[in-house]
Parts: sequence; C-alpha cells; structure tokens
Amino acid sequence: MGMRTFLAFARRGPLNRATALNCLVINQLATPGLGTIMAGYWVMGMVELSLALIGFTAIVGWMWQWFARQIQSLEESAPTVTAHSSLGWTGLTIFALAWLLSASSSWRLWRAAQRNEAGQPPVIPGPKPS
Repeated sequence: MGMRTFLAFARRGPLNRATALNCLVINQLATPGLGTIMAGYWVMGMVELSLALIGFTAIVGWMWQWFARQIQSLEESAPTVTAHSSLGWTGLTIFALAWLLSASSSWRLWRAAQRNEAGQPPVIPGPKPS
C-alpha cells in the first residue's frame, strides 16, 4: 500500500456534495485556491493560490516596514523609515481578488456537485446484520 500524498486528493470521478463542501470550506476559510486544487482544477487553483501568496507577502512586507518605523521612532537620532501604505493596500487588494476568485470557484464546484447528484436517488441504509 502506497503512502497517501497531497496529490491523492485530486478529483477522480464526479464531484459529490461532501467533497464540494470540503473544498468550499478550505477555499474560503483556510487558503484561497487550495480547495480548488483539491477538487482537481489545478490551473485555476494555482492562479488563486499564487495571487493569495503574492498578496500575503505584500501585506507582510508592509507590516515589516511599519514595525521598523515604530522601533526607529523610539530612537530619536536614527533616520526614519517610511512604511509605504500603498504596499499594504496593494497586498490587501490582491489577496481580496484571490479570495473572490476562490469564492467563484467554490460556487461553481457546489453547483457541479448539485448537478451530479440531482438524478441519483438517496441512499437508504439497509438493516444491520445480526
């Protein structure tokens, strides 16, 4: 039996509601794009994930500048470092775009799962063997 890796999560057949719900939660509450990749849509998932990482990096860079400015403001003789707020706003905008794209992907995954399960009757468990 082989080791289960991240690549094993790629969609193998029709998408069901449970898988779509898991991908939606991952996309919206954890990392934009990761749920899309887990559903098997690699290209769109990588676009969303890349945008999220670029936006996150820009936000962290802005925070780093801001903290450096705060620390240097304690030392009166040190030259001041300016924290460029445009870096923070750009990062926030890029991350928000990634999140909105992943919301759109999550909606499409959910609708596809509903279409896949529309024609199937509900599963009724049989009696337990004695």
